[in-house]
Amino acid sequence: MNFTAIKDDIIDFFISDPFTALVNLISFIGLIFTIQVYLNLKKIEKFYMFTGRVPDLIKTLGDHASTLSDHLNDFNGNISQIELELVRIKVPLKSLEKKTDGELRKSISSLLELIGTYEPEIKGDAGARKIYREIIGIQAEIVELNKDQKWKVS
Repeated sequence: MNFTAIKDDIIDFFISDPFTALVNLISFIGLIFTIQVYLNLKKIEKFYMFTGRVPDLIKTLGDHASTLSDHLNDFNGNISQIELELVRIKVPLKSLEKKTDGELRKSISSLLELIGTYEPEIKGDAGARKIYREIIGIQAEIVELNKDQKWKVS
């Protein structure tokens, strides 16, 4: 049997008579509607997760950024505390990364990578301050996006 014969057998099976063709068409339309409903539910879930959870995450991130800023005032005396604070900062960032998409998600991912590769002995004070600036920038982006979400109609 060649490919053309198999293809013809499959087509004959699905449209062998008008009733079968109609039932198959209705099933296909039902599948499309099911997929559309699923995608809309995911969109609604993401919207409410973002709207409900993000304010707490922003506050947590801000608290950790403030603590990091305090430790940066005496960088050499607080290296171990800075490293611990960066670990704490990763937790809300990872949670935010799951709840966002687009450019914001890319920014959060790059910040997580920056934190993951940070070594105080090599990058020093300047590296930690860059991380701090990025955290503040992402925090401001999220605050603005959260304000925009209140006006968005899905």
